[in-house]
This record gives sequence, structure tokens and C-alpha cells, in this order.
Amino acid sequence: MLELLSQPDAEFWYRPGPNQAGPGTHPRDTVLISLYPEKGSDENDDSNEDDGSEGGNGRIVIDTTPERLRQWKAQGKNRVPVTFFYNFDYQHPISRFEDDATLEDIMEAFFDGGEELTPVPMFTVGDYHLVVPGEQLEELFELPEANEITPVRYQELADDLAANGFARKPLLATLLQSGRYRRLAEPDRVRVALDQGIERFPTAVFYHRLDRASCGEPAACFDRLCDALVCAGGDPNVCLDPAAAGAVQRSSFQTPPGGGGGSPPPEDPASPS
Repeated sequence: MLELLSQPDAEFWYRPGPNQAGPGTHPRDTVLISLYPEKGSDENDDSNEDDGSEGGNGRIVIDTTPERLRQWKAQGKNRVPVTFFYNFDYQHPISRFEDDATLEDIMEAFFDGGEELTPVPMFTVGDYHLVVPGEQLEELFELPEANEITPVRYQELADDLAANGFARKPLLATLLQSGRYRRLAEPDRVRVALDQGIERFPTAVFYHRLDRASCGEPAACFDRLCDALVCAGGDPNVCLDPAAAGAVQRSSFQTPPGGGGGSPPPEDPASPS
């Protein structure tokens, strides 16, 4: 406990969502600690030069406050459960940016330099990175017009927003570095919210990269390529036994929706578990 009390509390990597249905719904009895590596601590990184980034300096960011820890201390709790988050050197707390940083600033940091925010711990109960003005969402993303949303769907969203707003789950923005691709989950929800006069949106950001990965033996590689092909919309009939793979003709393969190659991610981006 005393070790936690000695840590600075000026930084944070997310903003907690509100309590929703009484005590226990939004668990905070476990202290979450986000750890950031020393600059150049990666054995594969031979660069120890300071590039001006504030990330990767061995910092420790705690999700609680000294006042809360002192309260536990006064209650006789000398030991508290702790969960650690381990970051790569390209991941940073949101407090690494200025207070007036915009979603566009965060997107550019990822697209241009590969910098990411540490993921929020519990977006399913409202944790988020930053609040984004509605007009900025309209500038950065394609939103449907109200008449493009079915009446039933529109009313469902309107009723839920009237009851809960974005407290149960923030707006989810997905970024893909390849092609500077960006997408909102439920963009129709944003349109209905704007129609209702909601102007500020708590937003959590998620990142995706197209990285190369070794796949081991040829049979394992074939399985992984086959899974990727089917996921992209290819013909599952081409997933033959690896021994017969050489007999597959190029004409057997179908072009994924969107033309293949540089096609965007699926309609509904996968959310992290």
C-alpha cells in the first residue's frame, strides 16, 4: 500500500465510466497499474536516442487516487489486489497528449508514427479515452443521414439514448494503420444522438496493424492462409489438403468483396476482448 502511495498521480491512461446499477457493477476494488518500458529496453531496439516522445520512459500509471488509498489504509487494508497492464514502447497514456488534444491528433499520431493509446480496461462499462465533439465526428467519419436509417432501428436507438446516453458503452473508434483507415462502431447511433442534441461523445480508440507473423510448418501456414482467405470472403472450397494445394488453379480463387488487396476491414470491426 505504501509503495502505491509513493507513486505520482498526475497521469492517467483512461477516464472511468459512471456507476450504472449500484455497487459492484463498475468494479474498482482492484487497483489497475499500467507499466511502460524504459526507452530502448527492447533487446531488439538498438536505438536509445530520445525522439521527443514521452512514452517508454519507465513510467508507472495508477488508476486510483492517493485519497482512496489512504481511505483503504485507514480501514486497515494494508494489502489490496492489483492488476498490471504491460505496454509496448509505442503505447502511451492519454495524459501524454495535451489537455486540448483532439481525436484527430490521436489518429495522426498513430497513422504517422505508430503511436497508440493504452487500451481502456473496461469499455463495456463506460471507460473511455477522451470526449469528442459531434462536429469533429462528422468531419472524420462517414455518418448515415437520418433517412438512411430504418424507422425501427432509429426508434430503438432514440429510446436507448434517451435512457442511457453513452454511459453503458462509449463510442468505439477503430483505426487501421494501413491506408489510414478509420471507422466508427454504430455510426447510426451517432446520427440519432446528434439529432437528439447530444454534442459530446465519450470515445474509446482501438488499433489494428497488418504485421507479418511466422506460422511454423508448411501445413500450419496453409491452415492460417486458408482461414484468412475465407475470412476475407474467398471460396472455402479452395481449402484443400496441403498435399493437394499445388493442384489449385488461380481461377479457383474468388476476389474478396471490395476488390481484394486493399479492401477495408469487415462491416463490423472486431472489438477487443
